Amino acid sequence: MSRDDRSTSKLSAFAAAAAALEAELKRFEDIAASLARAPLTSQKAIEQAARLTRDASEAQGRFAEQLHGLVSLVGAAGERQRAAAAAINERVTAIDARTADYATLESRLGELGAEARGINALVLEATSGGGGVPSTPERLAGLIERLEEIVARMDGAVERAHGVTRDAAAADFVDVARQADALRQQLLAARNRVGLVRRGLAS
Repeated sequence: MSRDDRSTSKLSAFAAAAAALEAELKRFEDIAASLARAPLTSQKAIEQAARLTRDASEAQGRFAEQLHGLVSLVGAAGERQRAAAAAINERVTAIDARTADYATLESRLGELGAEARGINALVLEATSGGGGVPSTPERLAGLIERLEEIVARMDGAVERAHGVTRDAAAADFVDVARQADALRQQLLAARNRVGLVRRGLAS
């Protein structure tokens, strides 16, 4: 049975119970109206009125039974609503936690991006002398030292990028993991280039 079929069945049950309750109420009201109009002027009329009171008692019993059935359906509907609300609230809690985790990883990734841009600026600054070997040993030593500092900073950024990649993958945030790994590879490539330049200058 499909979801729509089940929903239709539930609606039919409510409709049937409500219709049965309304029918019993109508019969009870009709008996009450008949009793109100019944003359009590003879033994036969009195006996007929007494029969109507018995009918009224039976109708009242049926009405109470139908009302109980409808109340049971309403109670079951309330239980279903509470169960669904609990499931929704639980999911909201999970969504909030995941949102916070994602925001933390995104923040770490953003900081890494800023770090990578800063490192790139340092590389450009350190190598902006036209690409040739410095003219004096002091300047050469200073450049090599500067490049060593940049390589060390790159190593730290690569390690942090690896950490973000690992944490994002563990949390199943595939997009952040992919971006962090791409940044890690870019940093590694830049680190290798700078390392080659440093080694070339030092040789």
